Amino acid sequence: MKSFAIFGAMVMVIGCFASMAVADIGGGIDPKADPDRDGLTNAQEYLWGTDPNNPDSDNDACYDGWEVWYETHRAVVSGTSTQIISKDYHFDPNGASDAGKVVNPQQLIQVRDNDANPLTNDPDGDGWNNLHEFLAGSDPTNPNTDGDSYTQDSSDPDPLVSNGVTDPPTHNNQGGNGGGGSGLAELMA
Repeated sequence: MKSFAIFGAMVMVIGCFASMAVADIGGGIDPKADPDRDGLTNAQEYLWGTDPNNPDSDNDACYDGWEVWYETHRAVVSGTSTQIISKDYHFDPNGASDAGKVVNPQQLIQVRDNDANPLTNDPDGDGWNNLHEFLAGSDPTNPNTDGDSYTQDSSDPDPLVSNGVTDPPTHNNQGGNGGGGSGLAELMA
């Protein structure tokens, strides 16, 4: 009887430790958390195959959340569902080929990028590669982010403020800017 009581006590103690281990199967990872603050939750990082502890998984200086936003939310021609850039172009948070170099990061506005190639890093053909668009806060899927009379962001003195022309291209989803922000403050500091 005494051995049965000792055995029962051991089972209870082992059961307590086992329940604690089972409760921490996921390593304590909250699927809704965003530890690297790139605009993607841990669950989204898992789905996209990006690093939840690195805001820029492909080291192209554009946040993963920004790349995922523009991969899934592209500017469309106003009043239609026709996307401005080809569906064949992808913003890949795991591939650095879609960013490019910025000629002079201290002087972003009205500087065309020498490497702005529409097939690899300037899908909207406005003369700014994706890294430049990220830093300036403009839309890499729309050559005229603010929808004004300047047809290309690279020639617009203020590509984020319209000079009066109405009916700009719209996004499929009107909410947010990709969650990653422009990144300008972090890269300029």
